[in-house]
Amino acid sequence: MNLVLRTMPTDRRSRKRRFSALVLLSCLTLTVYFAHHAMYGRFGLENNRHLTARARVLAEERAALEAERARYTRDIALLSGAPHPDVIEEAARRILGYADPRARIVTLTK
Repeated sequence: MNLVLRTMPTDRRSRKRRFSALVLLSCLTLTVYFAHHAMYGRFGLENNRHLTARARVLAEERAALEAERARYTRDIALLSGAPHPDVIEEAARRILGYADPRARIVTLTK
């Protein structure tokens, strides 16, 4: 007489359930991992927001520097020929802080 031991069908079902639970847990772990990196990773949404704000600040700074450069270019163009005394006086007043001793200075107070 041969005795054959067979596993019960419930063991097969419980093994399938454990395998399904393991697959589900793995999928959830990967989803959380990729969601985290989509928000806070190197190319994530949070970093994109910071880079956009920094680009806006740099654009404003660039516009201010271009305006200053245009003003210097205008001053150089005015001084390159025979300099007019008013241009020299304006540059001395603005850049060096000097004023003509005969000039009248009016201060406005609130």
